[in-house]
Amino acid sequence: MTGSSTRRPISDVTWTPPPQWVGWVPGAAQADAEALAAQVTDDPAVIPGVAAGLRALDTAWSDPAGAPVIMGAWLPHPAAGVVAGSLVIRLISPDPDGRLSPEALLALAQDPPRRKGLRVLESSAAPGQLAAGPAVLLVTDLTARFSRRIVREYTWFVLPPGTDETLMCQFETDQAWAFEPLGDQTNLVTDSLVVTLEDA
Repeated sequence: MTGSSTRRPISDVTWTPPPQWVGWVPGAAQADAEALAAQVTDDPAVIPGVAAGLRALDTAWSDPAGAPVIMGAWLPHPAAGVVAGSLVIRLISPDPDGRLSPEALLALAQDPPRRKGLRVLESSAAPGQLAAGPAVLLVTDLTARFSRRIVREYTWFVLPPGTDETLMCQFETDQAWAFEPLGDQTNLVTDSLVVTLEDA
């Protein structure tokens, strides 16, 4: 553990969606899905399918543990009507002992936490350094029990200086062709993160 509970909380997180990405405040896609879809395609026949996918994604993440502050979708092939990758960014408050250190986060790959109904097939982690602060990337392949469908998760834990809060950026895809390309996309997204702390 590291840090002090007296340090400043995070007041704002922003990012710059790369090409083929759209981003929104959680819940906003219900009303803004068509406008978001128009950012990645100008084909009026394609927009309704893309919008439906964005609304479904927005609903799926509407009330998880640790409410999201930013959501995003990667749509390299809008005409297919499939979200190739999703993004959920959350703020994680520290426990009483402080936030996890990079070393503790790296240890998660050695013994990833169990998830109800899911089986971890493979997990690895690597340290990194972003403009927003030190980071750890956790890469996990998961499958639901009694299913052959594999989901690839890229989870960036970002430790901004001056705060005890952790930024968790979770990317996910169930499209096998997108496993490696999404990894490259996560670098573009996390490199653009800007974290603002509350005034002292």
